[in-house]
Amino acid sequence: MELYLKIRYILRNVCRVDSIYEMQTTCLLLTMDVILLGGLAMAVYVENGVVCIKHNPNKSPYPIEVERCDTYAKIVQWIAHLSEKTWCTREIIYDFIEVACGHHGLNYHKDGAA
Repeated sequence: MELYLKIRYILRNVCRVDSIYEMQTTCLLLTMDVILLGGLAMAVYVENGVVCIKHNPNKSPYPIEVERCDTYAKIVQWIAHLSEKTWCTREIIYDFIEVACGHHGLNYHKDGAA
């Protein structure tokens, strides 16, 4: 049940998914991603004021305090830092951007940063 609530929170607050149909579709796409990644879910989520990057199911998430990624400039600095990690992928970078921007109400599509 706890995992369901986390997924529901992420879908509603980060992905801005409101309807049950959208949730089911998004969950199906996430499931397909997990299968394509060989069963390893690359999860980026916010918990207790920290952006957590779960890059390995056997390790603790990589933590980034939300106040350290609350502007576009800070997010770019984190992207540069994360890209040096051996475990970091394009998908993780993309998910980090979406989660950090979503958490802080930053819309890089609308703001012209896309």
